[in-house]
Amino acid sequence: MRLNKNISQEELAEQCGLSRITISRMESGKAINLLTMVQVMRALGKLELLNYLNEEPEISPLQVMEERSKYRKKASPSK
Repeated sequence: MRLNKNISQEELAEQCGLSRITISRMESGKAINLLTMVQVMRALGKLELLNYLNEEPEISPLQVMEERSKYRKKASPSK
């Protein structure tokens, strides 16, 4: 993302308030903390990527069947 925006590591580090070494370590796959990641994503204008971490869980068909089975069923008419 940094290269696509034609930003140097120094420029990105300055925008994030981080050191160039931190940016370099992150780009080489070293571990970083979440705050650092958010700072970099904000500087790159990519905070919307974090929305994928907050997906609403879908209810499985099995859960729907289990919920329905809890309700009382009507008595069938006698013959």
